[in-house]
Amino acid sequence: SGAPESVKNTVLNINSHQTGPRYLRALFKAGCDNIIITYPDSSMFGCVVAPALDEFVGFEIMQQSEKKCVIKEISGLTDNTDLSTLINRTFILLLSLADDTYSALKGGNIELLGDLIKRDVTINRVTNFTRRLLNKKGCENPKDLPMIYHIVEELENLGDEYKYLCCYLLENKAKIKNPEILEIMNDANNLLREFYHLYFKFNHERAEKISKERAAINKRVIAAFSTRNIHELKTLDSVARMAQTVTHILGPYLTMRLPEICEEGLPGQQ
Repeated sequence: SGAPESVKNTVLNINSHQTGPRYLRALFKAGCDNIIITYPDSSMFGCVVAPALDEFVGFEIMQQSEKKCVIKEISGLTDNTDLSTLINRTFILLLSLADDTYSALKGGNIELLGDLIKRDVTINRVTNFTRRLLNKKGCENPKDLPMIYHIVEELENLGDEYKYLCCYLLENKAKIKNPEILEIMNDANNLLREFYHLYFKFNHERAEKISKERAAINKRVIAAFSTRNIHELKTLDSVARMAQTVTHILGPYLTMRLPEICEEGLPGQQ
């Protein structure tokens, strides 16, 4: 399938709260099966290792002491999981988060944002595992692997963008009452929905629509920046990045899909 050879045994020394979680997630996504983790004291396990493990699918702690633990994949999920199912699941989770964020803001239900923030862990679990699967098993067409990996990476970043906005608004107890800003968010959510449908079935009109609607959203964001409300400005900034992310992943998607489509001639482009 063209997948790189996975690393079977790895030793990681964690001594930083900043890089520790990143290093551990990187080893999981790289496809490591058995990770020996050392750290200066048990508090580092609680602050760094345990939270990271919440985002790992199919891994268990096999040994644990004050300064060391061993984690290992024991489920065999990597060998029995379908890539397209995981990617579809990622889109469904993201669209649910996007729509529910919009509904909470439109309804002024700021307290609901706390529950929405928690969904990011689930999205991270799915996207982490998807990248692990790509690194261990590859994909049907090996040339597609870097594009798919990049798309999944950006989808996780998109989930983070919704989480950061929800965290900001919840911490500041900020309600967004400007209907124009709410509608721009709804349009950005629909941009993601259009890409979801495009991903699984290429359609020239849909690809064109995504590009045009992204440009329209950008113009509306710029116009709405005339507001002096700091919370509205923060929301606009987040929404602009959400829409931008969708157009960022359109590029690698087209790189992956267009060569085979253009062999027969792209509709509307002859």
